Amino acid sequence: MNPLTAGVGKPGIGAQEAPLNTLLSIFGGLGLFLLGLVLLTEGLKGMAGSGLRGLLMRTVRGPLSGVACGAFVTALVQSSSATTMMTIGLVSAGLLTFQQSVGVVFGASVGTTATSWIVAVLGLKLSLSTFAMPMVFVGAMLRLLGGSRAAAGGMALAGFGLLFIGIGTLAGGMSGFAERFSPEDMPQATLAGRGLLALIGILMTLLTQSSSVSVAATVAALHAGAINLDQAAALVIGQSIGTAITSAMASIGASTHARRTALSHVLFNVFSGVVAFAMLPLWLRLIRSLATDENGLDAPTALAILHTGFTLFGLVLLLPFVSPFSRFVTRIIPQRGPELTRHLDRSLMQLGEVAIDAARRTAMETAWVVTGTVAAMLKGDTRGTEETLTRAEEALRETARFLGDLPADARHGNGQRQELATLHAVDHLQRLVGACREKEVITRAISDPALAAHRGSVVSAIDTVRFGLAGEPKPPAGNAHDAAGCVAVIEKTSQHIAQQRREQRTITLERTAGGVIDPNDALERIEAMRWLDRAAYHIWRATHHLLSPAGSPTSPEVFDDPPEAGHAPVRR
Repeated sequence: MNPLTAGVGKPGIGAQEAPLNTLLSIFGGLGLFLLGLVLLTEGLKGMAGSGLRGLLMRTVRGPLSGVACGAFVTALVQSSSATTMMTIGLVSAGLLTFQQSVGVVFGASVGTTATSWIVAVLGLKLSLSTFAMPMVFVGAMLRLLGGSRAAAGGMALAGFGLLFIGIGTLAGGMSGFAERFSPEDMPQATLAGRGLLALIGILMTLLTQSSSVSVAATVAALHAGAINLDQAAALVIGQSIGTAITSAMASIGASTHARRTALSHVLFNVFSGVVAFAMLPLWLRLIRSLATDENGLDAPTALAILHTGFTLFGLVLLLPFVSPFSRFVTRIIPQRGPELTRHLDRSLMQLGEVAIDAARRTAMETAWVVTGTVAAMLKGDTRGTEETLTRAEEALRETARFLGDLPADARHGNGQRQELATLHAVDHLQRLVGACREKEVITRAISDPALAAHRGSVVSAIDTVRFGLAGEPKPPAGNAHDAAGCVAVIEKTSQHIAQQRREQRTITLERTAGGVIDPNDALERIEAMRWLDRAAYHIWRATHHLLSPAGSPTSPEVFDDPPEAGHAPVRR
């Protein structure tokens, strides 16, 4: 006899309960399960700190690694929302490309199917509810008495225990529900019946705002015998689609990156759900062919297999088309607003170091634009300079405002050092933008033949540091080959020009006093040399703060702009 077509055993607990008690048990069990999920997710995130985010950054290199990492993180923290929020943050900060994030989103959808296995195997088959109360007690004690890491672990442990208490309470309520309702009272295995059940599954997820909770209720109902496998499968398909709709609703009014990620989630889940719905009879025949008396496959486990199976099948169909899929989503939701400030997503404020990374990325891209403008001006090309400088100036102001609005808990440890370095860079870039508006002195700097060698050295150094700012792995031949080398090039150039400025100033004034050079011409040349010195200095300091590793010792700052002071830099 096939165990999936035989009568499903109904637990005796609560079999004679009154209807009100049955409903209270069902909703109470769902509430405990949801609370357990929240505590488990928050606890694991607290234990990992920035580790999960670092795992995504280090691991995700392409679609396959993105899927694997997204599935692992989601199965671990039991929250696709947490995974997608981390992914949105990394994309907003420019640490992941959108195409890389698509793989993570696909993997997150696969990771959510772990809930079916937790309920079916650990909650119902192994019945870990016996150990749940001690878990909650130990977890609560750790939360109250332990340090930050131990407290987070205690929260996770208590949440894990509450999951199984919720599953036990839910199973008891569903057994009472099964005494009054049977699969015959639900829509049957027709096209219209399955469509209605899928719609009910969507509504369950929208009402609970959690596909994990609605899936847990479905598995418990199947275990109690209130519904059969056909009906449970249709419900789970609807619940999978419902979680995508929940993501879409949450992304309304959000940033471009958040809306693109939500749309990716919607398209994947709807596609997988529609394909699974169309192939449901085939899936059910396949599951029933695997269920024999020998292997003892029970209905909840069969549903977990089906849930994971149709999600993986959708993944296999879509994964080869990640690139066109990403381009399609990008065309539907184009980038809005200024290009330079696209990383400054206000939704990142609660993600601490990710928000600081976003500000740093904005400063790096702005530095790339400003240094390119300086190089073009020194080559005599001033087309569109004012418009470019205005965009850069606004981006720098917005970056400073963004950092100023960070919550206090983001400013600690490495995050504080990153923020300080970024603010130093923003200050130097703002002063460089101001220098680029001194048109008369710039005209002299680019037209004086005596300054040609200095112009050339600055342009050459800028070409090198722009590779570092853009993250390019291969700067021009003969130049630096890493970020530190790029900074070393502009530092050497800046110091050489500063030395030349001091020496040439003395020589020029002496020749002027001897009647060799016109006084006005001499003063203009000295001012032009001072401008080159100032520009090189600000480029050096900005790129130093942006390209040096976070927390590394910084070389001394200068109180005032040394070229304007007319003497060697005063160190502090």
